[in-house]
Amino acid sequence: MVTLTKADQSFAVAITLRHFFEPLYKDYSIVGRILGIFFRSVRVLIGGACYLLLALGFAVVYLIWLAIPAIILFYAAKNL
Repeated sequence: MVTLTKADQSFAVAITLRHFFEPLYKDYSIVGRILGIFFRSVRVLIGGACYLLLALGFAVVYLIWLAIPAIILFYAAKNL
């Protein structure tokens, strides 16, 4: 089962945010700094979108799980 903690090991959004303004691969030139911010921004956006989809999936499964007793009671009352 995938959790947000396990997903963060793949997307590394927390680490990316921690090192957001550091240049990639310690390239302190202007190009390295600009590319670092660009690539990290894209990584955070993609990771955030994946986290959002994962959280929405968990919410849908949870709401379905909550609705099961109500559905059972509805059909039981309907058949009486």
